[in-house]
Amino acid sequence: MLLPIIQDFNKKKTSLKKKMADTDQKKRDRKRNFTEPEINVIQDEVEKNFSLLNDKFSTAKANQKKLEVWSNISRMVSALGVAQRTPKECKDKWGNTKKEAKKVYSLARKEQRQTGGGPEIKLVTPAINRTIDLCRDSAAFNGIGGFQTSVNGNLCSFIHQFKLISFRF
Repeated sequence: MLLPIIQDFNKKKTSLKKKMADTDQKKRDRKRNFTEPEINVIQDEVEKNFSLLNDKFSTAKANQKKLEVWSNISRMVSALGVAQRTPKECKDKWGNTKKEAKKVYSLARKEQRQTGGGPEIKLVTPAINRTIDLCRDSAAFNGIGGFQTSVNGNLCSFIHQFKLISFRF
C-alpha cells in the first residue's frame, strides 16, 4: 500500500528537479554594472544635447531626434568594450543617475536649513556631483517658481497676496 505512494512521490521529486534544471538553462546572463567611463560618456553626450533631451513638450520629429541621440550614446558607450548597451539601458542609467542626484541635492539643501546635530552627510560620487551641476537649474531640481509668502510664512499674508494677485486679472 505504501509502495505506490513512495513511487509517486519519487516521480514528482524527479520532475521538479528537471523543471528547476530547465529554468537554470533559460536564465539570462546579467550585464556588468555601468563603469565610470561609461557613465562619463553618457553625461558628456547628455550635456551636449541637454536642451533636446529635457524638452518635455516635443513633436514627433523631436522625439525621433531624441531616439537618434540615445542610439548614438549607446553606440559610444558600447564602443568602450565593457558591454553592449542598448539605447534604453543608457536612457535608464541617465534617469537613475538623475534621480539619485536629485535625492542628494534635496538632502543637502535640507541639511543647510537645519541647525547642527544629526548624522554626517554621505560622500557622493563624482558622477552624481556632475549630474547635480548639470541639472541644478532645472525645474525638476528646484521646483517651479512663483510668488512668495511673507518672511514668517503667515497664512493671512499669503491669502492677502493671493487676493491681490487674483484681482489684477
